Amino acid sequence: MQPIEYYEWAKTWLSDTTMMSKDALHVYFALTIQLLVARHSRARLASIWPLIALAGLEFCNEWMDFVHYYAAGPDPQAGWRADTIKDVINTMILPIALFAVARLHPDLLVRPHHGDFDEADLQDDLMARAGVPAE
Repeated sequence: MQPIEYYEWAKTWLSDTTMMSKDALHVYFALTIQLLVARHSRARLASIWPLIALAGLEFCNEWMDFVHYYAAGPDPQAGWRADTIKDVINTMILPIALFAVARLHPDLLVRPHHGDFDEADLQDDLMARAGVPAE
């Protein structure tokens, strides 16, 4: 079995085993890859590098799909163009949205820090909320 045939078999096996479409797997793998690249490269989600890594991997995936479609000879009816566009959209749309939120509205992902708030202040705040009078 050639590497590209094995790769296509593995994608089909994963889709069949998880009972998810390959389109859904694109979405899940894209978010997982973006988060793993950000984590292991110590880049923030607002950094462009996790997106660049994801786009590179998606390019490799689509190249392998292209080679697989044309392994038996060019078939203009194979539909690889439409599949490629759909795959790229499915792969990149949520990571781009997450990147945009992280870049433009980071307060939606991280609770804002409101000045110096130490443990004693936290204890006083909790006691006041519970109705316990201050000493």
